[in-house]
Amino acid sequence: MNAPLPEGPATAPPDLDSPLHVLPVGERLGVWRIVEDIQVCASGHWYRGEHSLAAEQQVAVLVYEQAADAALVLLRFAEEQPGLQSLHHVDIALPQDSGLTADGLPYVVLRWMDGQPLLPAAAELPLRKRLELVCDLCDLLEVLHEHGQVLRELDPGTLWLSPEQRLRLMGQGLAPMLAAEGPGDFGYSSAAIPLLAPEQLDGQPPHLASEAYAVGMLMCLLVNGRLPGSDSLIVGHLGAPVHSLAAWVSLSLGERQALDAMLSKSTAASMMERYTTAKALADDIRAWLAGEVPSPLPPTPTLSMPRIKPSRRQAAPPRRAWRRWLLPGIVVGALGVLGLALWAMSHLRG
Repeated sequence: MNAPLPEGPATAPPDLDSPLHVLPVGERLGVWRIVEDIQVCASGHWYRGEHSLAAEQQVAVLVYEQAADAALVLLRFAEEQPGLQSLHHVDIALPQDSGLTADGLPYVVLRWMDGQPLLPAAAELPLRKRLELVCDLCDLLEVLHEHGQVLRELDPGTLWLSPEQRLRLMGQGLAPMLAAEGPGDFGYSSAAIPLLAPEQLDGQPPHLASEAYAVGMLMCLLVNGRLPGSDSLIVGHLGAPVHSLAAWVSLSLGERQALDAMLSKSTAASMMERYTTAKALADDIRAWLAGEVPSPLPPTPTLSMPRIKPSRRQAAPPRRAWRRWLLPGIVVGALGVLGLALWAMSHLRG
C-alpha cells in the first residue's frame, strides 16, 4: 500500500482534462516564434521557442491555461524582474518576457535549459532519486535566499528535470523576503493554490515556513503521486503513475515510519509543528537517505522478546529411564527362576 498521507487542506488540483488550444509551430508571440510543442502541465503548456531575428537564442515558453492568471503573470514579470538581475545559476531560469496570445492567454518566456518538465518524468525514477530531487530544490531555494528572494508559491509545472537528472527551477512565483507584513491579497496562480500553506490561504505573506510547506507538498506528490487530502493521482493524470507501491513495500519498518513522519511534519497545518525552513527538511531527507533516523523524529521503537526462564521441571536433570524398570524386572526374574525350579522337580519325580 502507499505511504499513509498526512492530512492537509483539501484543495482540488487543476483540471487537466479541459481542452487547451495548442499553438502551432511557427506561431508568433511578439518577437518569439514557436518551434516545438513540449508538454502540457498543470499550469498550461510548455513550448520551445526562438527569437525571430536570432534563431540561436532558444527560449522556453509557458502558456498558461487559465485566462484568470493573465493579470497576475504580467504584473509579476514587472515586479520580479528588477530584483533578479544579479542572479545567475545554471539550474535557475528567470523570466525574460511576457505577454498574451491571440486567444488572450498569458505566457512567460524564460531562458532555455536542456531537459523536460519534472512531471510526469519523475514518476519513472526510483524513490531515492525522487527524494534527492526534493533536496535539489531546497538547495536552489538557498541560492534564492542569498539574493533576498523567497518562494511565493510552488507551481509543479515550473520544475524541470535536466538530462543529468538534476532538478531545474523555472524561476517564477518569487517574492522579496519581508516585502509584506500582515494579511493581504498576494495573488497566486491557479496551479500553485493546492500547494499553498494554510496561513497563506488566510492572507498571510509568504515566508520560509510556507516555503517549506510547499516543498513538503511536492515531496508528497513525488512519493505518493497525489497531494494530501486528494484522492486523484495527479502524476497519473498526466499518464505516468508514480510506482509508489513497490517502492513502499521494499522499505524497512523503520524507513517507512521515518519517511511518513517527514511527510507529516513538512505538511503540518500548524507552523509550530512544521519544518521552519526547506533546508531543515533537506537535512532530514539526506539523513534518511544515509540510513539514519533524522534527529527531529522519534526513533523507531524496536521490539524485543522477553527472555523466558526455564521452569524447575525444565531445569531438573532428566531421570534415568532404567531406574523405573528395575523393581519390575527383579520380580519377573524371580518368578522365572521359581517356575524353572518347579518344572525341574516335577521332571525328576517322573
